[in-house]
Amino acid sequence: MAMVIVGKTNCSLCGRVLADGDDFVSTTHFIADETDPFWRYSDSGMHRPCFLDWEHRNAFAEKYNAIVGKHVAIDGTRYWMQPDGTIAVEQVGPAIRGAGQPSDATNILGELDDRRIGTFLTQREQAKLVRDSLATGFGDLAWTETIHEPPPGHPLAAPEHWFTLLSPHLSFPQRLVLDLRRDGDLQLEHHFRSQGRGPLEKFWLLRPPDELDTIRRAVQFAADIVAEAAVLVRRRRLLGRYLEHMALSEIPSGRRAGIEWVRSWRGTHDSGKT
Repeated sequence: MAMVIVGKTNCSLCGRVLADGDDFVSTTHFIADETDPFWRYSDSGMHRPCFLDWEHRNAFAEKYNAIVGKHVAIDGTRYWMQPDGTIAVEQVGPAIRGAGQPSDATNILGELDDRRIGTFLTQREQAKLVRDSLATGFGDLAWTETIHEPPPGHPLAAPEHWFTLLSPHLSFPQRLVLDLRRDGDLQLEHHFRSQGRGPLEKFWLLRPPDELDTIRRAVQFAADIVAEAAVLVRRRRLLGRYLEHMALSEIPSGRRAGIEWVRSWRGTHDSGKT
């Protein structure tokens, strides 16, 4: 589902805030093409009355089902949007494995390759792939995993898995949070102390058959930050100041034009005043 913050997120149809207690419709970011007329409504929240009055709601539901509904997870289920915007979990086929049987990355990929190419992995399997990739990529550095159950009445029953790693940098506290969202997509949050700013975020869509490769890319991105091959910079540009991650090798030596400060995971390459 969309990352809706009650009391802050605006309805993408009427523009009013989604308040506590409001019934709303939300979807994952299932449309990647920014030229698609429905792109702005994917990964958004909409009041259900607004959605029901929307002249394009049937076309939007058909689009969702054509993209998301065609993928069947290896437990034999799929997501399917109902006419009122409710997203149901439908059992449309047999499970490849019996329920509750764990699997490793090799077995998962083998079954996808041999039996169900282009199938969504279940969130449980995605979480295991993230866990295994972090263990492989970071060795003795321990990520803390916390599982956040959905609030009562949430349209998706799946939890969120947060994998957190703290920086040893004492003067510039940081933490990385790799968030396996309820919709199965992956988000990396780089939290840091800088004038009350929120985290810098990077987002990956987990789509078959490239889910494992996508997870590995996300873990490698985090590994580059921890290894200080990538650093956090604030740059001054024509329209203002921006925070971004930059490869250390891409930062010019000597006078760093436009770069106001640099902060690395352990402080090795820090420069400038925050």
